[in-house]
Amino acid sequence: MSSPEGEERAATARTARDSDLLQTVERRLEQEARGGLDPGAVDRARRRAQALAAASGAGADASRAAALALTADVVVSLALERDWEHDEMTALARDLGAALELAPELVAVELFLRALADARLLEPPPQLALEAQLRLLGAFSLAEDVTVWIADEDSRPRLLARVGAEPTRRVRAAAAETLFGRDDSPAGSIRAFPITRWERVEAALVVRAARNDRMGLVLAAELAARLSPTIERARLLERRSERESALLETAERRLARLGFDLHDGPVQEVFALGAELRLFRAQLGRALGGNRHAAILQGRVDDLEARLVALDGELRSVARSLETPTVLRTSLPELLRKEAADLEERSSLAVDLHADGEFDSLTPSQAITILRVVQEALANVETHAAARLATVTVHAGLQELQAEIRDDGRGFEVERTLVDAARSGHLGLVGMSERVRLLDGRLEVESRPGGPTRIAALIPRWRPPAAR
Repeated sequence: MSSPEGEERAATARTARDSDLLQTVERRLEQEARGGLDPGAVDRARRRAQALAAASGAGADASRAAALALTADVVVSLALERDWEHDEMTALARDLGAALELAPELVAVELFLRALADARLLEPPPQLALEAQLRLLGAFSLAEDVTVWIADEDSRPRLLARVGAEPTRRVRAAAAETLFGRDDSPAGSIRAFPITRWERVEAALVVRAARNDRMGLVLAAELAARLSPTIERARLLERRSERESALLETAERRLARLGFDLHDGPVQEVFALGAELRLFRAQLGRALGGNRHAAILQGRVDDLEARLVALDGELRSVARSLETPTVLRTSLPELLRKEAADLEERSSLAVDLHADGEFDSLTPSQAITILRVVQEALANVETHAAARLATVTVHAGLQELQAEIRDDGRGFEVERTLVDAARSGHLGLVGMSERVRLLDGRLEVESRPGGPTRIAALIPRWRPPAAR
């Protein structure tokens, strides 16, 4: 029977052995990551691995489990940032297998399954999550040109995500055979795997793999068995986006109609009234002749005409702002530049615009919402802020759209101003917030008397499926 001192020494030895093994794994990961490891992520992975080792008890199996957990954690952390190359993963599995006294193939399978089970792969938008999982398959096997397909409303295969080359007709045919219940996909280099939910085929995973790549086929089947939740998220997000797009398009059509009505109605009436006022001024001048009050009366008419001209300009500006932007023909940065230039031309406000990122794949709803937020925020700066400079920053990131408008004006009390605006029917900020909320985003308003003021819209990035 062992003594307490002996048990304590054994536990200390196990802890030291586990620590040495984890340090060896970390050094190997650092080499493969080429210095790209986040120290915070590594530290969290290390603590988790140590906790698993302590909970698993004594023995080599516990140490191996901890090392595999640490490695899988780091693999996922890097997979969300960059691609793992197949050669890198092969070398990592070989070296880790040597350290753990396990076959490299077993290590690769264990790492792949642990990586797929990592909850962080469910955090990005579905499109990005799918692509990250497909890239992992390519890293752990010789599989190439990996695609995911779903059925469209006309019962045809529709590409949802891909990694690699554009899919060929044979790839599309293999997807169709799997989607529509025919398990007769070719046994050559193109293989299709059903992605099921409640025993129904919801999607198809198609890979191009070498005939002798047994590992690739096994891992592809494992991946297909785990993709259903991400596919379901993609479908739900797509349906919600379609509904939100329909709501926004309806609102834009109504706004456009209102703009046309303003232009064809009140704007024309103001123009006609201006002509009548100028005629009245001429008639008044003739009627008054040399009357000593003529100059005063003519001056009052001039004042009325000036106010009428200002009203005409404001109505035309409102009518222009209600025009639906042709986002399918004009890029968002170009629309923003035009908005900034128009504002600088008609006011003394300077606008410093910065737009960067990937704007080409924005949906119309996203582009319109960002544009409207910037328009409304700049209109508020022009009208209320008494500012000299407004800075507009728009960034189209991979996971989020960000639009920020700052000004050096006099600022305001946010809560009281929002309440007063809602009560008086001035719904600019409220309307901005509602537009952003429809796209599952949030609007931030920061200000104080004396300034500055910051308005920011943050919208999750959603990309439509890769091909229709």
